[in-house]
Amino acid sequence: MCVHRLIGAPASSRVIHTGWATGLDGSVVSALHGLHGLHGWDDGSGTLRAPQGTACTRWAQVSRLAGRARGTTVHVCPAALTAEPLPLEEAVTGRAVEHGRAQVVWALDRARSVIAFGPMVVSLLD
Repeated sequence: MCVHRLIGAPASSRVIHTGWATGLDGSVVSALHGLHGLHGWDDGSGTLRAPQGTACTRWAQVSRLAGRARGTTVHVCPAALTAEPLPLEEAVTGRAVEHGRAQVVWALDRARSVIAFGPMVVSLLD
């Protein structure tokens, strides 16, 4: 899970989050899924092409999310780097951002991940 908190962002600011660069052969898949609504991402995610590639591949693609920011915003997304595509849109069954905390409930085992800002705390609760 990736969580970004912006403080004091000017009006019309944009937030862009990218995943891992992967080759076009599909042997490794990078994916992001923005948790929308309270969490700052625009609808939909995309993939950017990197035709100059990386040190590991001649052509690459990079998963990408974008959103608007103004003042203080929180942006949350599950992220994966796997051998096969994962349905990240089904990975989270509950989410909340309140009182300086971001929380998600994972579909697989109903575990909760909580990230609190000030003081910074990261925990996995059963």
